[in-house]
Amino acid sequence: MDNIFSNWFENSLLNLLEKYFDKFTELAEIRVNKPRLIKQKNALKYYDGIDAATLKKYESLGLKRCEPIESGVVYYQTSELNRFMLSNQN
Repeated sequence: MDNIFSNWFENSLLNLLEKYFDKFTELAEIRVNKPRLIKQKNALKYYDGIDAATLKKYESLGLKRCEPIESGVVYYQTSELNRFMLSNQN
C-alpha cells in the first residue's frame, strides 16, 4: 500500500513540476522575444541629438509607429529606432 501511494505521489509531483517548468519556459520566451517599446517622449530624452523633427524624418523613411497602447501616446520599437539612428548618422 505504501508503495502505490509513493508512486502516485511521485508521479503527481513530477507532473506538477513539469507543468510549472513549461509555464516558466513559456514566460521566459515571451519576455525575451517581446519587442521592447519606447515612448516618443522618452526617446527624445534617451537618445542624444534626436528631436521631434528627426523622428518625423525617420518616419518618412519608413520608421513605423507601434499601435498606441495608451491613448495619444506614440511608441516605437527600440530595435527599429536604433537601426534608424545607426543608418542615418552623419
